[in-house]
Parts: sequence; C-alpha cells; structure tokens
Amino acid sequence: MNHLLFLALLTATSFLSAQSASPPSSTTSEPFDYSKTEVQRMKQFNHEDFITDLLHNPKSTEVGKGGSLAKMNLGSMPALARQGLAMVLINLNPCGANLPHVHPRASEAIYVIQGNVQVGFIEENGAKVIVNDLVQGQATFIPQGSIHYQVNLGCEQAVMIAANNNEDPGTLTIPAQFFKLPDGAIAASLGGTLDPEIRALNGSLPMNPAPGVEECLRRCGFGAYGTNNHPHSKFAAKFLQGTHRNQK
Repeated sequence: MNHLLFLALLTATSFLSAQSASPPSSTTSEPFDYSKTEVQRMKQFNHEDFITDLLHNPKSTEVGKGGSLAKMNLGSMPALARQGLAMVLINLNPCGANLPHVHPRASEAIYVIQGNVQVGFIEENGAKVIVNDLVQGQATFIPQGSIHYQVNLGCEQAVMIAANNNEDPGTLTIPAQFFKLPDGAIAASLGGTLDPEIRALNGSLPMNPAPGVEECLRRCGFGAYGTNNHPHSKFAAKFLQGTHRNQK
C-alpha cells in the first residue's frame, strides 16, 4: 500500500505543479497581512503546523454513513495560506457515495488507491455529462466549478486521494444546499408546486458521504440501509463512534 500512496501523492504533486503559471491564491480565513514577506509569515508557525494526520484527525474529517472525507486545507492547516493546494483522503464504504457537489474555487485531481469507483461531472449549461469507472492506479480530473460525484461500485472499501489547486477550494453539496433556498425558488425549479413531502426532504437528507444505492447493496449481498447487514455497520461504525465522541 505504501507504493500506492506514493503514486497518489506524485499524481497530486504533478497536478498542482501544472497550475504554477496561475497566481497563488490569497483566500484566507482572516485578513491577510501583505506587509509581511513569505519568510516572515512562515516564521509565525511551529514545526508541527506543517503536518496533519489524515487518518486520525476528527476535527478535519467529515463522516457520513457512506464513508469519510479527511481534509487538509486552509481550515485545518493555516500554514497553507497562499500555497495554492489542498488535499482530501476519501474513504467510501461499499456502495457509498460522495454526493454531487461543487468546488467553486478549485479544480481537482483524483487518484484511486484502492477499489472500483465511478467518477462523474458536468460543467455549465449545455455541457455533456462525463462519467468514467476507475480502478486502482487510475486518475482523472474535475474542472473548477463543475458538479461532480464519486460512487464506490464495489463491495469492498474504496480509497482515493483528491488534490485541489486552491488551499480553500470550498464545497457546495448540491442536495443539501438546494433545499435551503426559499420555497418559491424551489417550487419554480420543480414545475411550479412544492409538495410538503418534498420540502420535508431537507430534514432527512443523508450526511455526506452517503450510504449506497439499493441496486449495489443487493448485488453485494448487504441489507437495506438501517439493517444490521448494511455495510455501514461493518466498515464504519467504530470510526463514526470515535469521531462523533471527539467532536462533542
């Protein structure tokens, strides 16, 4: 597995190096002090501020019943300011999905370390949908601002590294954010009416990453979501419990 991790990091580095012609991002969580040189700015950080543990850092890990997203970005590592890079370790349970989302400020390179993963995206109105099934060792990219997703097509855990060319790429998860809009906007999008059952979806949408689709669960011999035979109970329960306990 070590050589696969090396290849994943090499892929990410190559992608980020290709963006070097663009000006470095200056998006920060606090007003940036332009009176300081890069050397002066870096001196304010301790040695440990330049590392993060993507396997054991609940504060920077997003956990759902379909897997986990362990992030290295400006929010979890302030030393990344103006470096123009971020990274996510994506773990998807069998049949799990990283729901359709957008990174408004970054492109993304994805390298599959383990598993069989479907990756799809669509750009602005008029564009076509691009969908590919990737296996271990394959890589792809997502254009900045496009709606994209990843789904684990297999019956075992899938692992990916995703690299962004902005330390603060931002994430807009389409299903969750759509239902936060005013009722009138939602109704117009759905043909002019808003069924109460549809509006109620806002409170029942799954956390990201989400559990798998029914067809995949049946194919893998798992029960429906909520049963003891669902892959969530086998692959993610222990990690979920530890993470939520630390976040309280």
